[in-house]
Amino acid sequence: MAEATTRYLPQPSNRWLYGTLVALFLSNTGTFLQFAAQAWVIWEQTHSTSWLGRLALVQATPFLGVPLIGGSLADRFAWRTVLLCTKAALALVPGSMGVLFLTGTLTPLRILRRTDAPEHVKQTIYGCTSTRGMH
Repeated sequence: MAEATTRYLPQPSNRWLYGTLVALFLSNTGTFLQFAAQAWVIWEQTHSTSWLGRLALVQATPFLGVPLIGGSLADRFAWRTVLLCTKAALALVPGSMGVLFLTGTLTPLRILRRTDAPEHVKQTIYGCTSTRGMH
């Protein structure tokens, strides 16, 4: 008798898998570099460990509840649209911080304000792509 196998998720093609791995590597590398650059700029401007602690708090805050909210929102829209919009938003935030840094108007408070937004967006991406889009 032939055994019936149940697959809960479709098997990804090699092209999709390798493309996803490369994209995740580049995205995570960029996020790590952004966090390191933000900490370096705050340290150079303030030489204060309390400002670095505030930055760490703001960077860690999105992991608490945003995946639940982001996942439910991502279920209501097409996953490709959510992915493209959130990746575009993720690119705009470091770009705006770079412009502020080059113009000399980047302050520690502005860094804290711009740090929180991209991680919320990133958690929405993970809520969307971790359960869907594997064809």
